[in-house]
Amino acid sequence: MFPFINIGTTSDSTERIKILTLNCWLARPYRLTVQKDVRIDAICELLRESDSDIIFLQEVWLQSDFEKIRSCLRSTYPHCVKFYTHLFGSGVCIFCRWPLVSFMTLPFSINGYPHYLHQADWIAGKAMGYASTITPGGFRLNLYNAHVSIQKEMLNGYPHKMT
Repeated sequence: MFPFINIGTTSDSTERIKILTLNCWLARPYRLTVQKDVRIDAICELLRESDSDIIFLQEVWLQSDFEKIRSCLRSTYPHCVKFYTHLFGSGVCIFCRWPLVSFMTLPFSINGYPHYLHQADWIAGKAMGYASTITPGGFRLNLYNAHVSIQKEMLNGYPHKMT
């Protein structure tokens, strides 16, 4: 069972919303993801069987991976957005059963270092994706999805990674 939240101010107007979030671990364009096509198919099957209303995905770097997931979810989650930044994009996207009435990408001002190529945080351009939707009961939901910078070593002089 996936987590859910209740929204509303009175018992007459309460709605139950189910949310799923998943780090897909689809490594960036260089071929580091083992059996990527098999993994994407398994992720698609899991998401298709989900009864969630909103899905937040992280580490969906390539447009082709996003399009494959989008195609397999089109009938149950017809509304989606991928948030773009820098070279690969932020890697975050949102799929929703209800229309997304607005969305934008909010890039992080600190994104790792250009000389840490193996982490690629600076190249990808980490960001927070924002979208807004209206539930069937008329409640406006603001949705936020983020995937923060990788931290392999202890803070070591990187105070921006403490938050």
